[in-house]
Amino acid sequence: MSSTSHFSAVRPNLIVSDLEQSLKLYQDLLHFNIEAIMGEPPNFALIGKDGVSISLTQHSDVYDVGDAGVNIYIDVVDVEALYEFCKSAEIEIAYDLSSHPWGMTDFTIVDRDGHKIAFGEKS
Repeated sequence: MSSTSHFSAVRPNLIVSDLEQSLKLYQDLLHFNIEAIMGEPPNFALIGKDGVSISLTQHSDVYDVGDAGVNIYIDVVDVEALYEFCKSAEIEIAYDLSSHPWGMTDFTIVDRDGHKIAFGEKS
C-alpha cells in the first residue's frame, strides 16, 4: 500500500531554555529571519534563512529541553492521504490529524525509537 502524498520540506523542532536568547543567536549571529512568533508571552517561533526553517519551542511543563514534543516536522502535499495510510499501516499515531489557527493541518507519528515526527500541510 502506498500514499498519494508528496513530501516537500523538513523542519527540525528545537526545545530551547530561553526563546528570547535563542532568537538573538539565530537572528543576530546566524542572520535567520523571524517568520512567525506565537503565544503570549511568546513560546514558539519559526525562523528561516535561504529556504531552511527551524521551529523553536520554549521549554515548559509540556516541552522539556532535550525532550521535543516533535523532533521533526515534514511539510507534505495531501496530508489527509498520508494520515489515512499511516492509520491503515498501523503506524503509531501520537497526535491525530487536526487543523490549527496558524494555518496548518497536521498529525504526528512515533517511530520505533520514540521519535515524534509530524506531517503537515498548509490549510
